[in-house]
Amino acid sequence: MLASSENKVIFVGLSGVGKTSIINKKQRGDFNIYQEATIGAAYTTMNIEIDSDTEVSIGVWDTAGQERYDSLTPLYFRNCRVAVVVFDLSSRDSFDKAELWLKVINDKYSGYLEGYVLVGSKCDKVNNRKVSVDEAHTLAEKYGTHYYEASAKTGECIDDIFRQVALIIFNAPPVFKEVNSIDRKTFGSTKTGRENCYGYYSCC
Repeated sequence: MLASSENKVIFVGLSGVGKTSIINKKQRGDFNIYQEATIGAAYTTMNIEIDSDTEVSIGVWDTAGQERYDSLTPLYFRNCRVAVVVFDLSSRDSFDKAELWLKVINDKYSGYLEGYVLVGSKCDKVNNRKVSVDEAHTLAEKYGTHYYEASAKTGECIDDIFRQVALIIFNAPPVFKEVNSIDRKTFGSTKTGRENCYGYYSCC
């Protein structure tokens, strides 16, 4: 198993979309409605279980979403293996920002990223939804990424997001220089052997 420092994962998105809450829910199992905004970036490590005999250690960078920190965020992309782009389903502005991030990632960092995941957060706020499934679906398909709708408050889809991140890392070099199809782990993939390909999953 590679060290967490070698399996770098970055969370990006507008301030207040729930990046920190998603990470805390996975790591500690709690949810704080008054979660303070991240300043600069925060780092944590996790061991993610894919199945009973497979575990991936990851290092997670939780970046600040305020515009004044945008110039710093590219620094955290260095040697990153997976990017998780988060937006708030009840905020059009955050969806627009997510689209911008996906374009930046695709244009500047796709050469060494193994894959990326799009997450629509706060799916428990059903009556406040501003972004339709079709819109998010279309954006995810455009960039060939998985799309999850999740809630840090209820815990819906949180485990699935991190398991998908772990699968992207597990199924890509340098974990295996040449991955035998028999050795691959699959989960929520629309195509066998393409665990970082486009798919849509809603747990709410």
